[in-house]
This record gives sequence, C-alpha cells and structure tokens, in this order.
Amino acid sequence: MQDKVAKWWLPDDVVIVDEIPHTATGKIKKTSLRDTFAGYRLPTV
Repeated sequence: MQDKVAKWWLPDDVVIVDEIPHTATGKIKKTSLRDTFAGYRLPTV
C-alpha cells in the first residue's frame, strides 16, 4: 500500500485482539483499551 497512499495514512502497527470492551450502552470502552495497552511499545525493525 505504500505506493498507493501517503505514508502518514498507514498505521505503525496492528494488534489483533479477541474482544473489544464495550460499555453498557454499546460504545467502545476507550479507557479500558488505554489501560490494556499502556505499556505497549512498537516493535523495532
């Protein structure tokens, strides 16, 4: 995709999760995701 879109449009990394946490109203629970990935570091090439 690098030759088709701008470099800053491409994600730095993609993480596959089994389930995305939701609130009681069905919205994505961003605070839970932030807590889960707080210490995450991008893999080095």
